[in-house]
Amino acid sequence: MIVGFTGTLAGMSASQLAQLRVVLTWLRAALTRNGNGPELHHGDARGADRQCAHVAKQLGGFYVTAWPPQSGDTSPLVRNRRDIVAPADVLIAAPKTDIEILRSGTWATVRAARRKGIPVIVLSRGANV
Repeated sequence: MIVGFTGTLAGMSASQLAQLRVVLTWLRAALTRNGNGPELHHGDARGADRQCAHVAKQLGGFYVTAWPPQSGDTSPLVRNRRDIVAPADVLIAAPKTDIEILRSGTWATVRAARRKGIPVIVLSRGANV
């Protein structure tokens, strides 16, 4: 199983980090089969992507794959659709705002995942866990 991750360059709030730990712990337990844990794909950007990779490595049990933009990509959005959403079975998103906005790469990636029909878990910036 492949878990995609998208998030803000500003990094996650304390609440989002706490929620991420809960969600990754649950997904690791639910998706590990025959000793093989799920893959985690992220965009290798500063901020939330790197925070997510760090948490997944701390928790263990994930095969973490970073997808930095390639030189031929016109934008990170192309990379997100191709390398994160396309292979993903579920997407975790850590947006900068709890309300969807149009000019946001994180929310654009969420919309791509919804069009694909996969589950999307949006981590709230302000909710308490």
